[in-house]
Amino acid sequence: MSFSLTQAFGSAARHLRPGWPFKFGGAKNGGLAVLSACPGGVAAVRLERTGLKFRVATFALQEAPVVTAGILAHLAGEAGLKKTLLIALLPPETYQMLLLETPVVPDDELTSAVRWKIKDMVDYHIDEAVFELLKLPGGGSGRPSYLYAVTAPAQAIRELLALYREHGLAIEVIDVEETAQRNIGAKLEPPGHAVGLLRVFGERGLLTFTYAGELVLARRIDLRGVPAAEMMDRLVLETQRSIDYFERQFHVLPLAKLYLAPMADSDALYRQLHEQLTLPVERLDLGLIFDFGDYAELQQPATQARVFHALGAAMRDRKAAA
Repeated sequence: MSFSLTQAFGSAARHLRPGWPFKFGGAKNGGLAVLSACPGGVAAVRLERTGLKFRVATFALQEAPVVTAGILAHLAGEAGLKKTLLIALLPPETYQMLLLETPVVPDDELTSAVRWKIKDMVDYHIDEAVFELLKLPGGGSGRPSYLYAVTAPAQAIRELLALYREHGLAIEVIDVEETAQRNIGAKLEPPGHAVGLLRVFGERGLLTFTYAGELVLARRIDLRGVPAAEMMDRLVLETQRSIDYFERQFHVLPLAKLYLAPMADSDALYRQLHEQLTLPVERLDLGLIFDFGDYAELQQPATQARVFHALGAAMRDRKAAA
């Protein structure tokens, strides 16, 4: 990568390693845990793998209209995570997921080729961009291959890191919602098939498609300014358009089903998706993936909806982050 991380983040910066997400390394021991903003607050999640499920070993949720360094430090102390390497989710308004055909260049020239392709696709100077590449499955045999360039302004990364470093919290990984959601979707795939996963919260929707454990396509659905009476129609329309696009562009990957992520009241949306989509629809039971143990609040769909991406990001282990 030609961008100077020392210039971007200061002398304490870690070097990003190839591939997504942004990784910084760390000096502390132990596994990984999520400490990150979520809708209306901050969530702390640490998982342990037990058989086929992930057991929630640590969970805390703090209401907070604005995330501050003090709130992060307080919740880290409450959850026993002050000496743990942490995963933070980058706010979705601060980064872009740019879907590109993979440039036909030698591997050692790929970063430069992508940099050239995206320089007019971001609204800040390319020299101020930090980006990583996420290669997608499905190419080969004469078919074009695709990748995502996950790009953010260096200032956004600096500001996020500063919140944690103010009180000595150690960031190991900065992740994004799309790959956190992929981690959950990957556990739902029937062998040899892709699945879609739709998560809706407030005026934002995120639809991801996974195959063989990898993200193939991600689509954000912006509902801001849409009258409440029209929101479900818009969601269904945009979801069907995304399914159509996936089936055209990635037709070699058979699409089995669409899962609807937990939400406070999913009945009406589920019925409309079920009646109008061409693809089978199923409400996601997170109990198939997670053992919530003694954390009764995590049994509630409203809480699951708030911490959905925190749970997904926490599925990453140290080996995956290395």
